[in-house]
Amino acid sequence: MPKHVTCMCNDCNRANVEDEAMDAIPAAVKESVEKIRASDEPVWVKVEQITQKLLSAGLAYRQTITPKEILVHPANRGGK
Repeated sequence: MPKHVTCMCNDCNRANVEDEAMDAIPAAVKESVEKIRASDEPVWVKVEQITQKLLSAGLAYRQTITPKEILVHPANRGGK
């Protein structure tokens, strides 16, 4: 019987993937993001600051998409 068994449930797999993804982020970027998150700035300001930090570190990108590229539930559509 093996002494170490790796759990393959979705929750454990998700946690492992998240850990690996976080390990790939430079410590300076993590520290900056945590500092922004802990600030008293409004949420929208925090989002913009974190986005700029990730963009400048090459960890995010901006993309313009058209409405037909996303699915919108009919109940959430404006108009008739």
